[in-house]
Amino acid sequence: MAKVGVVAPRYGDGKKIALLAAIGSTCRAQREALGVSQRDLARRLGVSDGAISKLEDGTIVPIWLVIALAEEWDCTLDDLVPVT
Repeated sequence: MAKVGVVAPRYGDGKKIALLAAIGSTCRAQREALGVSQRDLARRLGVSDGAISKLEDGTIVPIWLVIALAEEWDCTLDDLVPVT
């Protein structure tokens, strides 16, 4: 069972997997555009480097982490969650 606030797609659920990958790609692009490493971002947010890596590759996308990124980067969730 998935933790509360964590989007964990079921095997074969293509739309969810595509959405998580899109969120991760958007977050990676924003981080890279700002010239910030995964390690530095993780430290600023108080999470592990692995948490940022898993978010960016779409493995695990905790909503609280996406919200924290939006606050860190002074943007909206709409900026980080692409419309599919």
